[in-house]
Amino acid sequence: MTSEIEGKQPGRRRYWTDEEIREAIALLQAQAPNFWNDLSETLRARRDLDTLGAKWATFHRVLGARFSDDDFIGGLDSLLWQRGGLDDILGARPPLRDLNDPKRSS
Repeated sequence: MTSEIEGKQPGRRRYWTDEEIREAIALLQAQAPNFWNDLSETLRARRDLDTLGAKWATFHRVLGARFSDDDFIGGLDSLLWQRGGLDDILGARPPLRDLNDPKRSS
């Protein structure tokens, strides 16, 4: 499975794999656990990501050391801001209940 993000330049798109995202998340968890915890808490609480302020430098520093592709790093950043599919990967969005679950109330 791949995900698609808008590139920084008009008309450009960047595709990345779930493997790349998992690697980026693992790097953040290992090398910047405080940032990771703050980011996860912010997403779960649905607070504005601007509240992380200067901490975003950590995000770019950690990922920039591994991924030389600015479109990837910028795109992952953009995906967070769009509250797109990365929320699911972070576990910030509770799973939807199974519509076929007999315990589900109508």
